[in-house]
Amino acid sequence: MNAWERVLNNIVKSLRVQEGGLIFRSFSLYNLSNSIVTIIPTLLIITVFTLNKKVNQEELSVSVIYELVTLFNSIVEPMKMLVLVVMAKADM
Repeated sequence: MNAWERVLNNIVKSLRVQEGGLIFRSFSLYNLSNSIVTIIPTLLIITVFTLNKKVNQEELSVSVIYELVTLFNSIVEPMKMLVLVVMAKADM
């Protein structure tokens, strides 16, 4: 081995360690954001149902509950795409 090869190998190894840390951090943030995005519709549904019961003093019908759950669940995919776009923008 030449003298410069050892130095270059050490630099490459340190860069790979840094890269591994950044990849781990990126996946951790992505998974955390996906978890939060998945929980948001559930929290919104509980909030809407609770407020409706307190304000209107009546129970929701099954059809209205189904519509609200479907509406809030349809929010999940656009929010996941938003997270992916923000992460891609941050990597630039």
